[in-house]
Amino acid sequence: MAQDATPGGQSFTIVSTWTQPEWTGGLGPNGMAARAGSNTGSFVVTMDDGTLVNGEARCVGMNQHPSQIFSVVLSCDTTGEDGLLVAWLLGCNPVGEEGAYTGLGCVGGMQVKNGPFEGTYGALTHFFSWTEGTASTGTGQWYP
Repeated sequence: MAQDATPGGQSFTIVSTWTQPEWTGGLGPNGMAARAGSNTGSFVVTMDDGTLVNGEARCVGMNQHPSQIFSVVLSCDTTGEDGLLVAWLLGCNPVGEEGAYTGLGCVGGMQVKNGPFEGTYGALTHFFSWTEGTASTGTGQWYP
């Protein structure tokens, strides 16, 4: 059963690298409407108590209708080296002119899916860069 969120949650930072998205579909001008994509990445999370978590991630996303607040919605599964599975759900907007590989600034939530903290939640921000050799960065809070 999920534990109640407490004011004593931990903050963390994320540094990650990502493959360029692989695209599926897309209609309209420049093929941007209803376009979906997926990619993978690796990350290092540093908790505010100094704990390091290394892991891998897989994300899928889809462009949203122009009337929506976010240009893209991403859903990600992240797996730590200890087997901990954490799901992310993020709303994102392009950082710069929108295009196939424009970086994204994202905000959203996360939920632990297994282990002793299963069902606990957190919040995060993340900047995704698809440029090879460029780190993506983010911050968050987790409420164990």
